[in-house]
Amino acid sequence: MSPKITSAPFVRIDERINFLVSRKDKSYLQNLAKIQAPDSSQKIDLVIENESSKLEVDNKGIKHGDILFCSKEKELIIEPDKLWVILQEDEIIVGRIKDLLNDSLDITFDNPIHPSIQIARDAIMETYLVQGIFTTKTLQPSSLENRLKAIEEKLNNL
Repeated sequence: MSPKITSAPFVRIDERINFLVSRKDKSYLQNLAKIQAPDSSQKIDLVIENESSKLEVDNKGIKHGDILFCSKEKELIIEPDKLWVILQEDEIIVGRIKDLLNDSLDITFDNPIHPSIQIARDAIMETYLVQGIFTTKTLQPSSLENRLKAIEEKLNNL
């Protein structure tokens, strides 16, 4: 028996506002492009294109344009390695939950240039846990090899 293949609606950067307004409209969701989850054992409810560099540090991490595979979650969990997509009425935020306060969430970003933010719990429409990431912007091996070679040379000179 082959595994069940699941696909989820794909929200591109230029579709974000329409998605926030029409996300409960079944005909709208049916017209969105669908992306098949690479791992059929994961529950994927939404695939979204990342819109910022808030999670990118030194050309590493999650970049603008990376594709995030997400599962809808009702319960929020504080774990430093968990990445969340949070839908508000007029904005989609991708970040890490640092703290769950009585009436708000403290959201942090990997890039220290961007300060953490607080989101009122009653302003949150839906939350999604990122289950996987697809990127086409990986570091080239040659630059990594050059960096390793430079480190080896420095060690030899000690």
